[in-house]
Amino acid sequence: MKRFAIIVFICFGSVLFGQGFSLTQPDAVGGNFVAMAQDQATYPEGMGVEEGMAFGPGLEFFLKYDVSPKLFVTIGTGLNTINHNMPDFFDVARTTLIPTFEIKGAYKLMTGSQFTPFLLAGVHAFGHTTTMEGNFGGADFSSTTDRYYDGAIFVGGGADVAINERTSLQVSGDLRFVVSSDADPQPQYWVAKAGIAYQLDKKSQQGPVQEEIEYPLGDDELASLDDLFKDSGSGDGFDDLDLLFQPEEEAASSMSESYADNTYDDLFDESSSGAGSSSYDYSGSGPSTLTARINELKQKMDAGFQQISVLENQVQENERVIANLSGNAAGSYAGGDRLSGSDFQRQYDNNLQKVNAKNYRDAIAGFSQLMSGNPDHKLASNCQYWIGECYNALGDYSKAIQAFNSVMEYRSSYKFDDALIMTGLCSMKIGDNDRARQKFQELVNRYPESEYAPKAMRYLGRL
Repeated sequence: MKRFAIIVFICFGSVLFGQGFSLTQPDAVGGNFVAMAQDQATYPEGMGVEEGMAFGPGLEFFLKYDVSPKLFVTIGTGLNTINHNMPDFFDVARTTLIPTFEIKGAYKLMTGSQFTPFLLAGVHAFGHTTTMEGNFGGADFSSTTDRYYDGAIFVGGGADVAINERTSLQVSGDLRFVVSSDADPQPQYWVAKAGIAYQLDKKSQQGPVQEEIEYPLGDDELASLDDLFKDSGSGDGFDDLDLLFQPEEEAASSMSESYADNTYDDLFDESSSGAGSSSYDYSGSGPSTLTARINELKQKMDAGFQQISVLENQVQENERVIANLSGNAAGSYAGGDRLSGSDFQRQYDNNLQKVNAKNYRDAIAGFSQLMSGNPDHKLASNCQYWIGECYNALGDYSKAIQAFNSVMEYRSSYKFDDALIMTGLCSMKIGDNDRARQKFQELVNRYPESEYAPKAMRYLGRL
């Protein structure tokens, strides 16, 4: 049994560190109240234990690490006690477990909702002393054993209940088998826990800079986002951010119309543009001069769009290389059921084409299947994000918000800022302005360099 526990611990640790696990980067911290009791069937024969269990209280502090959307690990330490219910022998019979150290892995049975049940298994190392006090023949008696060290393995289950965006209630129960004791029978313990976990800021937990690869928007995503970030109101002039998401012809047309709507005095007033800031001579103001100026701007825009096109092609090629590398790496851990990098990218592109063709339900099914079969792929969170986009396009804003929130559960993602602004927009559409304001502010605070930060600030101004 001891050898088996050691093998399980080594294999478990190897998988964690192979997934990029780092002790210095927890995703959440928390504490538990603990109740612990020895299984009555494992007491030594003749000890006269009273029927029923007498739980001993304890406290635990833990760090939580999200290894994947389905798997998390906690490392905990604290103080536990066990009250042995033996009134015929001792007034006090208590075992104190200190120090204690445990590490456990938990697999979520479902995600994307407020209530998340999970199964757990782990290892527990502890030192323990036993204190007994009583009265024999009118004389008080007290004895404390030397400290012994034991180890246990345990299995159980629990649930995580979200209280708000960062705080959740965790409850669990497990049965522990002591594998290092020489007692016969070997002790077994029942343990129940209830506590609070607080989610840390993911931005500070994203690892070394060289491991974070920026994922620029490709052609498909630019086209899809064209309709997502248009303001509900209208104003004078044109919006630089809106132009970024418009096709070339529409951008040029918008720019031309904007200049045409302004007065000639505004266009040619040197005080508004700064003396010497332009090489053009506007002394002969008139329609022909304005047309020449617009043509000049359109030529510059054409050159700029050509450069953008070249850069986007380079980005797409880099994306395919990254996806191939990450897909192959994920496959090395998962076995034969994982897709290769090229197969994943092909299916991912096919599903994006379904989004662009407005076949949203087919796209949801495709992204869901792709994500569930390859949960550790670098683009798995992108699949979750596009599921949210599809629900948004279908008008099911509640499901869209759930999908975007699931993106934020990933340890790292290319779509954190995208998911935050879309959660805010969907919240506005259902009238939940408080949550919209919270999401826009979170985007500005955590990702001030994001391309969506100016848009979020503008919505904050409206709310």
